[in-house]
Amino acid sequence: MHYLIMLFAFTLTFAEVSPEQVAPAPVVTEVSSKPVEIEKVLKVGVVGNAPFIYELSNGDFGGLSFRYWEIIAKDLGLKYKVERTNLSFDQSINAVARGDYDILVGPVSVTFDRSQVVDFSRPYFVNNIGLVVLSEPLSFFEVMLSMFGDAALNLLGAFFVLLFIFTHLFYFSERRFAERYQGGYVRGIQDACWTTVSSFLRDVLYDPVSGMGRFILSIWLVLSVVFMAAFTAVVTSTMTYTMSQGHIEIVSKSDLEGVRVAVAAETSMVGYAKDFGAVPISYTSSDDALKLLREGKAKAILGNYYELKLMITNLDEEHSFLMSPMNLRNDEFAFVAPEGSPIIRKLDSGILHLQDNQKVVDDICAEFLGPLHTHGCEF
Repeated sequence: MHYLIMLFAFTLTFAEVSPEQVAPAPVVTEVSSKPVEIEKVLKVGVVGNAPFIYELSNGDFGGLSFRYWEIIAKDLGLKYKVERTNLSFDQSINAVARGDYDILVGPVSVTFDRSQVVDFSRPYFVNNIGLVVLSEPLSFFEVMLSMFGDAALNLLGAFFVLLFIFTHLFYFSERRFAERYQGGYVRGIQDACWTTVSSFLRDVLYDPVSGMGRFILSIWLVLSVVFMAAFTAVVTSTMTYTMSQGHIEIVSKSDLEGVRVAVAAETSMVGYAKDFGAVPISYTSSDDALKLLREGKAKAILGNYYELKLMITNLDEEHSFLMSPMNLRNDEFAFVAPEGSPIIRKLDSGILHLQDNQKVVDDICAEFLGPLHTHGCEF
């Protein structure tokens, strides 16, 4: 028995083990957490107009986009030299693709076509696409029609509901005491309605007999005065606003179908106009855009909200040009680098870090957008 045990142990020791029975050793992949280092001096090109990019008297640059870049570059310890590209947006994108610039800074829209030739950082600002239109004076009929907007109609509806309720309350409270309300429901309701309406328009023609009737009529008089004040305020403010705005032909996206709109040449706005079904007419300056609108060669100017708002704010004839109340779509701005550039990773981290400090973002928006800053800075 002893020899059998030894033989069994010897057999186990030298038994062949198949490769399938051996568990593979775990493969450990080392992931470097070392940040991408950018040692060279970056060549930065700037493109765009105020309030995002503009030149200062000393030759430096300012604007919302450039301030973002300055803060992020300082945070990341980047060295750079900057110059205006003096090119259109599309030409500036192509210059980055060729390697003429390491970074492009400005209100550069992120589009699919551009992403095929350059790399974008994560968006640092969300803008709106808006329209400037030329307002026309309203006719007398249009002014009068504006009196009956939603608010005014809602007030009128509430008034008639209250009139119905108080007429019935007054009728039932007076029916047992006054003969004029004892001739049947229809006749009595007519008299009660006339009493409540006349008390609203002038002195009460009928002195209630019951105490409850006096109380109900007193409450009605108070409510009618409040209603008159509210209705007058709504109608006045609506008419004032409507007359200041004038007549606007384009009030929805569907109104752009087949309409000629002025857009900045070689920008993403050309593609956006086509997406909306409009016919883009290119311009090279703000004066050209306004001229196209005045002469009727374009029905609207399509562009980014803040640039358009600033364009008409600085005009003496501002009352003739208005921002359409609708937002056509959001438009994301980002920094641009050549394809495969390691700087994008650093910029993304810098933008995320800036996002964590909302007060800094709000201060930048307040500084460069000022009174134009009406619907918040968004990432």
